[in-house]
Amino acid sequence: MKFNLAKIQEQPYEVRVRIAWTVGIVMAVILFGLWIFSTQRHIQKLDGISLPDFNPSNTNSIQGTQNYMSLEWIEETDKEFKVFFKANNNTSNILSFSKAEDITLTADKDVLHPKFVQDRQGTAFSVKILSNTEKFGVLIFEKTKTLPKDVELKFDNLYFEVGDEAPFYQTIPINLKALNKSMQIGE
Repeated sequence: MKFNLAKIQEQPYEVRVRIAWTVGIVMAVILFGLWIFSTQRHIQKLDGISLPDFNPSNTNSIQGTQNYMSLEWIEETDKEFKVFFKANNNTSNILSFSKAEDITLTADKDVLHPKFVQDRQGTAFSVKILSNTEKFGVLIFEKTKTLPKDVELKFDNLYFEVGDEAPFYQTIPINLKALNKSMQIGE
């Protein structure tokens, strides 16, 4: 069977249109079949690999594996408790910082949220930390009572702008009795 284009071109217009539609539909069915086959093979390769949760209603964060936040020092006055921290984004992605309501200082059963999250110049802390950048900030908590010696600071709902990763959190345990007012905390 030899394909002869000249013979098809000599056919009436209606026949050529019918041939074009038939060839187009056959090619679409073939491409759709190849796409389904390729997708099935790809899904079979993913067997046993956990997929990320793309459900936007799920706001549960997972513990981050890398430390992006570190404490530098703590100042305590009669009315305020200031935590000086450093946010270090050493990735090639933009890191979105926690909102004030997502930052908690847990002492025994009390949970405190900062009144303000500022940079070291006293302005609002940037919510976006660009790639390969360090930002320095201050968390200002209202001091309601004497804090116990062991507290925990949690930065929740941290996430990267690009990528499929779920929001994550980072916790930092703090031993207040071991710290002086200007003593630095190791990273």
